[in-house]
Amino acid sequence: MGHFLIYKSELLAGDGGHYDSFASDHVVNYYLRSIAHNTILVHDPDATWPAIRGQQVSGNDGGQHHDWPHHNGHVEDAAAWQRGKDLYDIADITAYEDHGDYLYVAGDGSRAYDPNVVETFTRQIVFIRPGTFVVFDRVQATSPDFRKTWVLQAMKPPTGAAPLLQIDHGEGRLFVQTVLPANPEVRLAQGDALYSYGGQDYPPSRDTGPAPECRLEISPSQPSREDFFLHVLTATEVATDSVPQATAQVADDYIEVSIDGRRLRFAKSELGLSMEVPTAITQEKTGALPQALTLEQNQPNPFNSSTVIQFALPAQTQLELAVYNQVGQKVATLLEGIRGPGAYAVRWDGRDDAGGQMASGVYQYRLRTGDEVQTRSALLLR
Repeated sequence: MGHFLIYKSELLAGDGGHYDSFASDHVVNYYLRSIAHNTILVHDPDATWPAIRGQQVSGNDGGQHHDWPHHNGHVEDAAAWQRGKDLYDIADITAYEDHGDYLYVAGDGSRAYDPNVVETFTRQIVFIRPGTFVVFDRVQATSPDFRKTWVLQAMKPPTGAAPLLQIDHGEGRLFVQTVLPANPEVRLAQGDALYSYGGQDYPPSRDTGPAPECRLEISPSQPSREDFFLHVLTATEVATDSVPQATAQVADDYIEVSIDGRRLRFAKSELGLSMEVPTAITQEKTGALPQALTLEQNQPNPFNSSTVIQFALPAQTQLELAVYNQVGQKVATLLEGIRGPGAYAVRWDGRDDAGGQMASGVYQYRLRTGDEVQTRSALLLR
């Protein structure tokens, strides 16, 4: 669960290992395991795994744990899957939203791991077109002593040094920024060490084609029961020399990452994204700055899970964009501070400032800049 691939001209982040036979030592202990994929490992040194494809598992990679009767979780029909749902249903996609210039997806894969080892694993990915992926992971282990590792299968060995690494493959390039954890421990497993972990080697018996040549492992430097991983992966043409640097602000209840003028805020305790997207929409269309303060109707409206509010500023100003209920009480502050001229888009997820879900109803969202105030209405339907 949570695995992804990234392709730009060539495959840049892929699936590790080789399918050298149905149930080889390499397949059972590497190729089919979490360590060969772009996901999270949580290592309990005493963990054990059930047989895979009828073969004994000797490798403890700290990965996902499935006690499926069939080697691939196969069942004869949908009714059989429903009868064994507690066994086969290992993850939830909790959000999928395409907003045009960016796409947001969130998932809860806690059930994919041994509950004696992992309490929570959630992954949220924001794809900012054309080539930037923000990957935010929250991992809670049952013990702070269980080492957590973020894995990326790189098609070619990275160059550079953490927190910024670079993967080149053919005409494609992937910039890997580790924003969190701070001061991470970084390991590059390549060459003879590529198919080794836990003091054991699981090399393939044959080469079945192009496969990742390096396993990038990122771990926190200090033990903790809960850790957050925040990475910004940017796929470009190989001629691109640099990408905007990402920075993070860590608060008590959220983590906010800033990159290339965007601010993405992730709640710490639950799945959800709030994004401020300042974009020069008016400048791109007309070649000029906005001539007046404008507040647009939110889209979609009515809305259920989230809606986007757009507005334009003709000059730099102190502003506040807030949401009010029907009795005039402020329930959510979406944006405040000094902003420059241009067009902006802010997403509201239908929650108040405390993170609670608002009830169905009509809400007023108000943009205040100095002496000027504009207000519109939004209809939330639960």
